Amino acid sequence: MVEELRLQQSSARNELNEIVSTNNNLQNQAYKVEKDIDILQIQEQALEQESHRNMEDATNKKVELSHFNDVVTELQGRTEALQQEYDQELKRENKLQEQIASVNGEAETVKETIIIQSRKLDAKQNEYNLTKSLVDNLEGFPESIRFLKNNHDWAKNAPLFSDVLFCREQYRVAIENYLEPLMNHYVVDTYNEAVKAINLLSGSSRGRAQFFILSNYVEDSGLQFKEEAVTGRIPALNVVEVDKKYWPLVNQLLKNVYLVNDETELSNTIVPEGLILLAQSGKFNKTKFTMAGGSVGLFEGKRIGRAKNLDILAKEIKNLEVYLFELKTKANELQNHLSSLKAAVKAAELSQKLADINRLNTELITVKTRREQYETFIENSLNRKDDIAKKVASIKEDMGNLKPLLVDLKDKNRVQSDLLVEKQAEFNELNEMVTVQSNTYNQENIRFHQQQNKVSGLNKDLDYRFTQQDNLEGRIKQNSGELEKVKLAIQENLQLSDTSDDSLLDMYNQKEELQKATQEAEEEHYKLRGKITQNEDAITVLRRQKDQADLIENELKEQRNNLRIELNALKERLSVEFSIDINDLPENEENNSENEQPLRSGLISLKAS
Repeated sequence: MVEELRLQQSSARNELNEIVSTNNNLQNQAYKVEKDIDILQIQEQALEQESHRNMEDATNKKVELSHFNDVVTELQGRTEALQQEYDQELKRENKLQEQIASVNGEAETVKETIIIQSRKLDAKQNEYNLTKSLVDNLEGFPESIRFLKNNHDWAKNAPLFSDVLFCREQYRVAIENYLEPLMNHYVVDTYNEAVKAINLLSGSSRGRAQFFILSNYVEDSGLQFKEEAVTGRIPALNVVEVDKKYWPLVNQLLKNVYLVNDETELSNTIVPEGLILLAQSGKFNKTKFTMAGGSVGLFEGKRIGRAKNLDILAKEIKNLEVYLFELKTKANELQNHLSSLKAAVKAAELSQKLADINRLNTELITVKTRREQYETFIENSLNRKDDIAKKVASIKEDMGNLKPLLVDLKDKNRVQSDLLVEKQAEFNELNEMVTVQSNTYNQENIRFHQQQNKVSGLNKDLDYRFTQQDNLEGRIKQNSGELEKVKLAIQENLQLSDTSDDSLLDMYNQKEELQKATQEAEEEHYKLRGKITQNEDAITVLRRQKDQADLIENELKEQRNNLRIELNALKERLSVEFSIDINDLPENEENNSENEQPLRSGLISLKAS
């Protein structure tokens, strides 16, 4: 029955999904038809506007056509005036060409500068984006660090040690290699903040984290650091930059650390006790008792001060953008000046004037040709008007066909929506029925297993009784055989003539002793057999209790699966009816360990009993 209901539930879910798919397809089709209608309306408006423009152009051409006759008369009077203008424009043209060459050279120089600075800006921007991505995503950090960083309520006042520290570029690799074990430590003000973070990690099983407690570091304002001119050792505190708040912490970590030249200190030079020497290149570090070193990776030194480096990069990018804006403004001014100079160039006009002087006699033919072109244009405009009218009629016809289709699609969509609501209600009712039947089935299954366990115990008791009966019958048969042998022995002894009464009495005594010993052995045997029976009964009871505990555990698993099915149904209903993804809803997750612990305790106690 339960399996049939589950099959019906699966079938109903598939049917519901098909209805949702059909509904979506109808919505998409309706949207496409609406889009096609909008496109046709736009095309209709564009064609009407084009027709209006063509008629206006044709009207203007007719007006211009009436003036061609007057142009012929004007051409003759312009010949002498054109020659004088040509000589004056030629002198001015030569001066303009010299100015254009000068401005063009300056514009090219500014353009090259813009290209160089743009590449530099792109490089800085890429470095900024990469660094910001690493800071935001915490790539390369343990899961515990990323978890605490994403907990904004806690992490907003607790930076990583690598973010509060900053130092000069040439010393970053050395400082980072020395402080590598501490770079992932969080810096907090008090123990309470650290305890809060530890509880967050413990409650979510997200690993471990380390913390610096600022309140426990005392500021030592009396220390001053200067470069040692004799040895060339630079105190590490002289090359780092931190906010005043974090100075006691950094002072505690680097107060005995000095930066040295690689080749000078890579020798057997004795290091005073308590002093730590770091190679400026990061190649090695050295104390009185230890020394470590090796190759330096290409990406080492990039973790330290990434947050501070972001601010510096942002300032550099801002300055470059301002500088580029100024260069582009200057380039635009030069380009505008150049454009104005080029606009003032009238080489084409000079050529045209010279051509006009040489072709004045043929200008009349040109004017007639243009008049013919205008007439042709007017005729084409009228033909184009007819074509546009036909296209507009075709568009209106298409729109007339699409509008009923749109109404039909909307009606079908409305019907499908109602069907979807009905099927969803049926599906929910079926889910409730499956839940009820599953609970009933689980109860019957528990009772079945209980009866089965009782039958199994009775069968084992019956087998033991049969075995005990066989053993007792075998012992009775054995004792009967021994009794017959004893009787035969007595008769033989009575027949012997030389056997005295004393011997007979001794033999009777021996017989009694043997019978007494046999009786004691049988009593001990039955006592042990009784203890074995009690232990087997206890084992049977424990086995029954274990089977009952297993049944309860299976029932709990079945309830959990039913809850998952109901959750999936709720998720589909939210998605279908309200277009809501359940994963987007705010989480209010209960503490599962608190709800699960009493169940586990009861199950363990039941198994132990």
